[in-house]
Amino acid sequence: MSWLGIVDKIGYFLNTLIDPATRAVYALLPIGSKESDPRNRKKLNSKDVKRKMVFEKVQSFLTQSKVNFNLHHHDPVVTVEQAKAIVPHLTVNLIKTIVFKIKDGPWILAGVNGPDRIHYKYLAEIFGINRKLIRAVSAPDVETGLGFEIGGVGPFPVTSDVLVVLDESLMGLPHVFCGSGRNTVTVEIAPGDLAMAGQAKVAAIRKL
Repeated sequence: MSWLGIVDKIGYFLNTLIDPATRAVYALLPIGSKESDPRNRKKLNSKDVKRKMVFEKVQSFLTQSKVNFNLHHHDPVVTVEQAKAIVPHLTVNLIKTIVFKIKDGPWILAGVNGPDRIHYKYLAEIFGINRKLIRAVSAPDVETGLGFEIGGVGPFPVTSDVLVVLDESLMGLPHVFCGSGRNTVTVEIAPGDLAMAGQAKVAAIRKL
């Protein structure tokens, strides 16, 4: 490691003592990596702050709704396969939240039971729009646009232009698990309470 690199990293720590979360993230980055480049730090810090805000918003929805819920902390999981391997007990009644975007309009977070698939026609009818105006959004675009970590998407309106809908079949379950905004924390909650906390519509949106 060059002296320039050492001085650069020390200077960054001194300037971020008031932000432990940012400092912790930067400390894990190797000198010389793209993310450690000073020109990219602002972008990295902004992304980390956005993730933190989303997680706090989700917690706020849950606590302000005065519903019963549990937060399960675990190692990062990005896919269902990883979840089954790392936290199999959290994959029973696990809600899959799929993100859509209406052309020139709001986002839609649609929640169904893990194995189920979304019926686009039903989804469009619920919001009174043409099916062709709805498109599914990739995980990286969701992370950039809404702040949900990949693997941590949950049915919560974290911005004012987000609509939420849950499949009606979920309401018959005693409890469900869903994303919290972070892929290291899973929410356990009764489906009716989730609909209340997430200000969600409840309707038939799955393919039979």
